[in-house]
Amino acid sequence: MTTSVFNKRPDTKITYMDDGLSEQINNGPYCCFIGPNNSGKSYLLKTLSIELGDKAAYLGPARYNNFNALPPYAPQPKRRREQHRNFRRQFNESNQNLDNSPFNIQQAIAEFDNDRRNVLFEIVKKVLGASLSLDLAHPKNEMSQRFISCDEHNLSFASSGTRLVVSIITSLLDTEYSHFLIDEPELGVSPKSQGQLADFILDESMRRKYFSHIKSIIFASHSSLFLDRKNISNNFVVKKSGNEIQVNRINSLAEFNQIHFSLLGNRLESLFLPSVIIFVEGPTEEKYISRILQVKYPSLSASIINATNDSEMKRYAHMMAQLFPDLQRSPYNGRIIAILDSVHGTGIVDTLIKKGISEDMIVRWSKNGIEHYYPEDIMRDIFGGNGPISIIGDEVTMCGVMNRKLELSEKIAARIREDTRFPDEMERKLFPLLDGM
Repeated sequence: MTTSVFNKRPDTKITYMDDGLSEQINNGPYCCFIGPNNSGKSYLLKTLSIELGDKAAYLGPARYNNFNALPPYAPQPKRRREQHRNFRRQFNESNQNLDNSPFNIQQAIAEFDNDRRNVLFEIVKKVLGASLSLDLAHPKNEMSQRFISCDEHNLSFASSGTRLVVSIITSLLDTEYSHFLIDEPELGVSPKSQGQLADFILDESMRRKYFSHIKSIIFASHSSLFLDRKNISNNFVVKKSGNEIQVNRINSLAEFNQIHFSLLGNRLESLFLPSVIIFVEGPTEEKYISRILQVKYPSLSASIINATNDSEMKRYAHMMAQLFPDLQRSPYNGRIIAILDSVHGTGIVDTLIKKGISEDMIVRWSKNGIEHYYPEDIMRDIFGGNGPISIIGDEVTMCGVMNRKLELSEKIAARIREDTRFPDEMERKLFPLLDGM
């Protein structure tokens, strides 16, 4: 009889594209899987949970069960083993993709000892600002059921985002597990709370204080807020080709930025709110200014947009005006800088001002060409002496030595150090704007 696809399980295979990936994922302190829908992230998490055994706790998207009261505590010595056995059986035998979790927040909170429960309340206060407490259903009857109060109301009345974050924190506090695999932690949670939760989990001091029992936390997410920005190699791209799930480590900042941008929909309108946005006219300016920011302002989150020409700069300014219709009253008031050569298109300055960019934030060089604003010491090192600069097309010549513009910008950027001295005009016009960010 021909097998129908009605209940045929996919013959899925997982391939780790780099050596050592499996070991890093299973034993590293943190990792985040990123990929589009149907890339295999959930299947990967479940498979890892099975492989890790009963020391691993899996939380699927359907991770919260609402409840009004806590049950009486009854010790269950084989609880972890039974939960893993049931999870494995469901994973292997189900004829559909299940999103439920073996985790039960009601049971978990009831089984915490008093100290552990107080730690839960303490963390929720830190992350969400919500006050949890253990209260009696009937305050004057010690025999009445107990419930979790959230800001003086039953937790069951709290927002779904609050309850979902409480679920994640509760699961992480279960000391019977050393590995936690959480599918889409952002579901139902506001971006602000997502960021607060991610920051807390990625904070090494908080990890040591509250979660010393945890060997590994693994997220599968569509949210850029759960990316590890400090250690970019802890982020992994998951994609699917046929029935093969491929897992690849992010190795470079360029790859990280591309993934970050893709999670925001590949749209300028969805920029990750950098501290400052800088419009420049070409790739040489972009490379040079990027390196200056990296060396002089390492903690400043900046997005440098290579507009390529005046017309494109006008278009980007128009897009920013659409994103923030009242730019001067938006969070980006005084945080968008446009850098122009001395020779620029007619009306570009008026257009930028009309779109809401402050005239004080428009830097206009007195000379045409960013090459005139490279550090003199570095230029002397590259060209073998000082002298007037000749710029003809793509060629920059000084002291009889010629360099192509982009090649020269790369050489300049590679030599910039913390003690590099920059031209006075740059010190007067650009750096004061950045110093105030």
